Amino acid sequence: MKRAIATVINATRTKPIPTKRIARLSGIIFSGEKKRGSVNIVLIGDTRMKTLNSKYRGINKTTDVLSFSFDDDESDQPPSVTGEIYISVPQAAKQARNAGHELADELLFLTSHGILHILGYTHETACKFNAMIDKQTHYLNMLYGES
Repeated sequence: MKRAIATVINATRTKPIPTKRIARLSGIIFSGEKKRGSVNIVLIGDTRMKTLNSKYRGINKTTDVLSFSFDDDESDQPPSVTGEIYISVPQAAKQARNAGHELADELLFLTSHGILHILGYTHETACKFNAMIDKQTHYLNMLYGES
C-alpha cells in the first residue's frame, strides 16, 4: 500500500494549479514521517475560507490554510481519509506576490504546512514554529530535487 493518497480538488477557476506536484509532495511528507493515510486538499476562494474559519475557529476573516485531522476517530479502523486541507487560492496568490515567487510555490508551501498539522505538528511557540518551517523546507527541497 502506498504511504499516502492525495486527492486535490480545485474548486476555483484559477489555472494552472500544480495538482500532480501537490499530490507528490503529500506522498513525500507522509513517507518521510513514516505515516500512512490519505488527504483531501481543497483549493477554495476567500468567501468559503472565511466561512470555514468562522465556523471552526471563531475567526470571522479569511486565512490561507486550514487543516482538519480525522485521526481523532474512536473506532478501531483507520480512517479512509486522514484529513482535509483547505487552501485559499486568493490568499496564496497575495502571499506569493508579496514574497516575490510563483503561486505554485506558495500552494506547495501551504500544502506542506497543512499536512504537517494533520500529522500532529503545531507552532504555538517559536521553537515549534521553527521546527515546523524546517520540516516544510526539508520536504519542499526533496520535491524540488526530484524535478
